[in-house]
Amino acid sequence: MKIKELKTKAQVAEAYPVMKQLRPHLSKEEYLARVERAAQLMNYRLLALYEE
Repeated sequence: MKIKELKTKAQVAEAYPVMKQLRPHLSKEEYLARVERAAQLMNYRLLALYEE
């Protein structure tokens, strides 16, 4: 298994199905906007666990 930082908008979008389970009230567009804003304002980073 490998931990990777999701750096591109496409990578962050791929994580939406999992995040939808945690935050069912967020649309994909709202989720992407929130992640982008948090990254800009608070140095937020999103990580994912991948099987190799």
